[in-house]
Amino acid sequence: MSKVKSAPKAGIRTFLTGLSGACQAKAPCFRGGHEVQNIGQNRIIGDLHQDADLPFDRFMAQVIRDFIHLFNTIKFPLIKRIVFEGESDPEFIDSQGHLDAYIDPCDASLDAVYAGWGVGLPYSVVVTLTSSKNNPLFKDIVGAAVIDLRPGVDDYWSGFRGSEDNSCRPFLNERLIRIDETAWTIDDRRVFGFEMYYPQNRRLMLALLGEQKGYFRNCGSAGVEMAMVSSGQLASWVCCRQKLHELGAGWFLVKGAGGWVRDFTGQELDEQSFVFNSQKAVILAATPQLGEGILQRVQAIPRRVWQ
Repeated sequence: MSKVKSAPKAGIRTFLTGLSGACQAKAPCFRGGHEVQNIGQNRIIGDLHQDADLPFDRFMAQVIRDFIHLFNTIKFPLIKRIVFEGESDPEFIDSQGHLDAYIDPCDASLDAVYAGWGVGLPYSVVVTLTSSKNNPLFKDIVGAAVIDLRPGVDDYWSGFRGSEDNSCRPFLNERLIRIDETAWTIDDRRVFGFEMYYPQNRRLMLALLGEQKGYFRNCGSAGVEMAMVSSGQLASWVCCRQKLHELGAGWFLVKGAGGWVRDFTGQELDEQSFVFNSQKAVILAATPQLGEGILQRVQAIPRRVWQ
């Protein structure tokens, strides 16, 4: 596993806790409207495949940028480079830093657009920290956070590698989390999550479940949904083309909590490349028994259904 020698590992937890507080404090201050705007091909923040952006994305990106600059200046130079939605931020570089921060400043943008006056569905900041190096692997991830931005909701998941054994320690609201060891299966009365943005994944869900009754959910924020597997609200989560800028955090939290994560070939992700702006077919599950059961069903479905 990758180790951070120059920056204290406890500092990663301090950083993530502070960033969560800053994001949740500033998000309600946004007054520009959440409407979608077209800002052209050379965008920094926005969907990887569309020329659409939210003013709220840019607002949160600036909040994050300001916090990281302040943390590096007052505490110690932890972050070297920021990557927003697959592109390096030209407004931030710290040659003294040690880690690269891969960040989605607003995961589930439509949830933010249509939040209205109520709490609404989850929209979040998703953060993945890696050792600063070319071509990092999943095992080079050293910290992660998923920060719920809804007003009045203070939930945030975070994780960092421990100083002694280098294992991931995940937290929900500063409480250490560990997945129940109960051998759940796909036939149990549990809540299962599926990404519903992609039509290929909707077809996969129908083929996977058939006429089976069940408790299947999608709230819009993939980061929150994957984090919920780590803390037990969801038993599993499946997507045939998940963006790695969210999957890095989800993998780190779920694996750290004792869960099971594989791609659709059944391979672990540890030695696979963490290419921030790419996609991967993935299954996250609370237990190996559940994960293996879902994997067997997925592999029995013709690839043309979900590709």
